[in-house]
Amino acid sequence: MSNKENKDKRSLMNNIVFTLQHMFKWQPESMWLTLVNSIAVAIAPFIWVVVPKLIIDAVSTKQSTNYIITILLCTLIVASIVYFTKEACIGVYRMKMARTRMLFGLDLHGKAMQLDYHHVENVDTQNALHRAKWTTSNPQFGMGGVMQNTFSIVGYLLGFIGYLGIIFSLNPLVLIYLLFSVTIIYRRKDKANKFQHSKEDELRPDERKFRYLARIMTDFEFGKDIRIYQLKEMLLQKMLYFNRKTEAIQKTIYKEFLKVELLDTVLVLFRDGIVYGYITYLTLNGRLTFGDFILYTGTISGFAVWMQELMRQVTLLRLAARYVDDYRDYMEIDGNVVLVEPLEAPKGERHDICFKDICFKYPDSEKAVFDKFTLEIPAGQKLAIVGTNGAGKTSLIKLLTGLYRPNSGEIHISGTDIARVPLIEHYKLFSVVYQEIKPLAASIAENVASCESPDETMVWDALKHSGLEKKVKTLGKSIDTELLKVIYDDGIELSGGENQKLALARALYKNGPIVILDEPTSALDPIAEKDIYESFNDMIGNRTAIFISHRLSSTKFCDKVVFIEDGKIIESGSHSELMALKGKYAHMFNLQAQYYQTQSEVSA
Repeated sequence: MSNKENKDKRSLMNNIVFTLQHMFKWQPESMWLTLVNSIAVAIAPFIWVVVPKLIIDAVSTKQSTNYIITILLCTLIVASIVYFTKEACIGVYRMKMARTRMLFGLDLHGKAMQLDYHHVENVDTQNALHRAKWTTSNPQFGMGGVMQNTFSIVGYLLGFIGYLGIIFSLNPLVLIYLLFSVTIIYRRKDKANKFQHSKEDELRPDERKFRYLARIMTDFEFGKDIRIYQLKEMLLQKMLYFNRKTEAIQKTIYKEFLKVELLDTVLVLFRDGIVYGYITYLTLNGRLTFGDFILYTGTISGFAVWMQELMRQVTLLRLAARYVDDYRDYMEIDGNVVLVEPLEAPKGERHDICFKDICFKYPDSEKAVFDKFTLEIPAGQKLAIVGTNGAGKTSLIKLLTGLYRPNSGEIHISGTDIARVPLIEHYKLFSVVYQEIKPLAASIAENVASCESPDETMVWDALKHSGLEKKVKTLGKSIDTELLKVIYDDGIELSGGENQKLALARALYKNGPIVILDEPTSALDPIAEKDIYESFNDMIGNRTAIFISHRLSSTKFCDKVVFIEDGKIIESGSHSELMALKGKYAHMFNLQAQYYQTQSEVSA
């Protein structure tokens, strides 16, 4: 069932119940807080509606001073208890509500990390994630709005019944007129809220782009480029462009709400003129006492404010409930492959790999990356995959590691079709160093071990083989040194080459039976690169390894080289065999060798 079909089946009440069920499950005390607060909210307005009448009637009938003082003291005590209870409940409830939104957010981020990788690169999924994150983070809409407005809405409904009883005793027609005017405003506000929510699909993509620009303007990772290349004006103009687009949409929303406010003002003028005129007429003709006059004018005035607040909470509750759809839509994305008869991941430390008739193109792309691609990698082989940019090298790795699935064809590891192996088990087979290195704001040990309780001996062994051991030993906190200043004020930044060594250490620590190195030395200096290559066989051992690099000098350390172009194998063999062939590989290798020779001559 699609997300749209799910949304069509969800009523607003369904979304409200969904939110409250989770809140009461995670924060059961919230139910009692809501109940106690509702009682206090319902009682509060009638204290100052009824008490003035009692005092005026007592004075009119010449009751004793002690009687009047008793009324005042009792009123003070009750009012103090009621208002203290309200404020206490609100304070505690806000903390419960904030924690509940945080838990919704944790589930959302968990879902984002759990989805198949192709969703990460899908624009529609990213927009859906942005809407869902806004729903959990904004206290006024989505889950926050539902919890906030539900908290006191029951009390307002109880108070509404009390107001109805008093106004009905005055004249049922007055009650009908008041309800009629309130209903008109409620419907117009609900229509405006629906219009606002209908604009979300237009609004959120541009807001996401605006926030991205706002983030990189203050992100230290972009600080050097912004200054050296004078990107300030360009970024500000782009930010202004998206701001104007969102502003134009916001204006159409504000116009709808302005119409509602103008209508509300007109109806209030008519209401006050008619109802207060009627009460004054009855009092002047002796049909109401002065105490009754105070009671009914206070009730009508209070009822107007009360209904405005109740109506505001109901409309906001309905609007907030609509935004819950955005969260549920994302949480119900069913893009993950469900295996009917899953197989176990292959065991052991040596695995052969077979790509058989692989056809693949990225979603929303017309161009095929691979068409009937076939490649066999024997167990324990060190394979280098080379080729020009866009040849399909990294795409091949994404298919092998399960980040994407081929449109047709099969990939086997030790005879097991990886399409039938659960991804979480399949990922365990690989130690991968990707081309883009992203260290975490965590300690060096946690970065290497990818967990909070690393084996220190294994961490040091991985750092030694990756060439980062000497650097780490110079740091005051050693492997406990935190990286980046995003979380830690004293966090350090490693150089590009050191980050690459860190990523290599992480792959070595994991010790997966299949090692994949995608440009693992691109940021290293020639000496560090040479050290890595010389210890290459020691690092890999007897495991199967796939090595991708634009520096063809690295291929001499591999058993076999495959040259790919436009998703096809153009040449295949050992380094010496391909050099003897004098084809595209040899031509590219000689061009690079010539460059290094020229550089060496210049240096000399």
